[in-house]
Amino acid sequence: MFTQATPVPNQYVSAAQDQTPVDYNLRWSGLAVTVGQAIQQQLPQVDHSDWHRIFAGVSRRELIYLAAKSLATMYRLQTHV
Repeated sequence: MFTQATPVPNQYVSAAQDQTPVDYNLRWSGLAVTVGQAIQQQLPQVDHSDWHRIFAGVSRRELIYLAAKSLATMYRLQTHV
């Protein structure tokens, strides 16, 4: 199950990439800083763990809740078929 996709302006992704060393061991799977951290550095009023609210109008908590609710419903329907 996935949450709603949240578009992120390229400037924040680029900032996170720029802060990741070339020899970062986990670069194949991610960056050294989160997009939320990169956003918070440029927009200090934005909570790095809830940046989704600014770009999608929905909190991270709501996104995860809706994904969990959808997953539970899909499971319930599958067990009754």
